[in-house]
Amino acid sequence: VLGQLPNGDHGIELIDLSGNTQELLPALDDYVGTTLSTASGTPVSLGGSPTITINVGASGDCEVTAGAFVGYPTAGSANAYLLIDGGTAHSIFGMSGSSAGAGNLQSTRRISTWLGPTLTPNTAHTFTMQYAATGGTGNFSANYLKVQPL
Repeated sequence: VLGQLPNGDHGIELIDLSGNTQELLPALDDYVGTTLSTASGTPVSLGGSPTITINVGASGDCEVTAGAFVGYPTAGSANAYLLIDGGTAHSIFGMSGSSAGAGNLQSTRRISTWLGPTLTPNTAHTFTMQYAATGGTGNFSANYLKVQPL
């Protein structure tokens, strides 16, 4: 089976002749179509921020893809961050300029090469997008977060 699995994951599920199943390359995603806005200069979770809780495997590694349509009405910046298990917010994408701007941004990062250490293996971890802006209000729409254990 390829695609969305019965448990809500996306990936590949092998089913043997006895009916036993095994997931390969599972992934979860969260999409928020409404516009999320902030004027906070430091990363904050906003009501409706994409959030995923997923078990990472024995490698403790995963690939994270995040994206949004980002805009800011005046000179400044609008940035998205990834928060893992309530820890430090890590910048994942953003834009800045001397006048108003907008753009569709996306970033894919592998945890082990991006942050260095891996996550605790065989454990559930929670991934949440946060947002910050300078020089006015940053607007983030079509927010997307996907986590795929490796």
